[in-house]
Amino acid sequence: MNLKDVLIFIAENGLIPKNEMVNVLRDIEDKDNTVIKGQEDILEEYNL
Repeated sequence: MNLKDVLIFIAENGLIPKNEMVNVLRDIEDKDNTVIKGQEDILEEYNL
């Protein structure tokens, strides 16, 4: 399981709201200097 899988799980189960997930994704990129490929896939889970 990788970080993207964990974030998709969080989104699927609604553990945090979409706006908070956007903030988490930004923080990961900015503070940890890590690029998460497929951010759209993660955010798409909120639209299902």
